[in-house]
Amino acid sequence: MKALGLHSLSSLCEADVVDFYTAWEVVAKHVNTYTEEPVVAAGLSLYCDGRALDVETYPDIARIIMLILWEVGTLRSYSSRCLWVKARTIAFQSIMYYELNLLEMLPSLASNSAMVKIIVQTILPMLHKNIKLYAPC
Repeated sequence: MKALGLHSLSSLCEADVVDFYTAWEVVAKHVNTYTEEPVVAAGLSLYCDGRALDVETYPDIARIIMLILWEVGTLRSYSSRCLWVKARTIAFQSIMYYELNLLEMLPSLASNSAMVKIIVQTILPMLHKNIKLYAPC
């Protein structure tokens, strides 16, 4: 149910029907299970894809969201493996919408700008496939 709500909310924010930041105040409180539920993680990653995000106006929220996306993208979970692969892929696809300087805020990449360039130039374009959130593996 949470994943479907996040997917719907993402569409509403993208169409400027709902304000991303107003919705974020509610979303942030109710999706704290994203590290346990791959479909919720995928829905949250889709919602946080950055297209509705004003990074310059809300840098603290942008940092939190970037850390969430990175956590989902690098999470090692062996249960529901196929679903986690989709969640990680969607998280990295969402990261593609952010500026390079935000990637450098991530703890594991902060001191390694060469790694950031590799991710941006090589890995992220490979992930830019259209993977359906609820499609079977």
